[in-house]
Amino acid sequence: MYLGRPPWDSGVTPPEVVRVVEEERFPPGRALDLGCGTGTNVLYFARHGFETAGVDIARLATLRARWRLWHARRAEHGLAPVHLMTGDVSRLPPGVHTRAPYDLVLDLGCFHALPPDRRADYAAGLRAVTRPGAAYLLYVFRPPAGAATTGTRRGLAHDDVVAIFAHGFRQVWVGEGTDGTRQSAWYRLQRVE
Repeated sequence: MYLGRPPWDSGVTPPEVVRVVEEERFPPGRALDLGCGTGTNVLYFARHGFETAGVDIARLATLRARWRLWHARRAEHGLAPVHLMTGDVSRLPPGVHTRAPYDLVLDLGCFHALPPDRRADYAAGLRAVTRPGAAYLLYVFRPPAGAATTGTRRGLAHDDVVAIFAHGFRQVWVGEGTDGTRQSAWYRLQRVE
């Protein structure tokens, strides 16, 4: 899909992320973008003072993100450090761990694409690399009305998200997603002790 422009790669940082970073004035620290794609949100975080790590399983996506970063560094001054890695978000690469702990984590549509048997590993990895109080912004598809979600990749119901992240995170807010093609939701979770 990354040979062209994938349909999910809008090149625009979602308003839910802007709300947290700019309107809530989230203090710059370390940010992690899980499923970073071509780097739209990695660059957004770096422009707002966050030392940022981005991980994507698609090597071509991270190569395109590196290219975008190179061009941004030539055109802009003051970008915070960015570290891009190719890897599996359910088994975070060592580079993610060495830069931990993170203050802000974003997953824009990566988690719901994981096989159900890898979601617990993802949650444990996320817990391991975030500091208490860290914000976790998660965008997921919801299942179609009347569809079973247990053991499938069709989306995640609210109860699924709460159960998966119950150990280590609490829900701060949840809102309807802005994707006009499917039912979706945004979650802001907070890392607890």
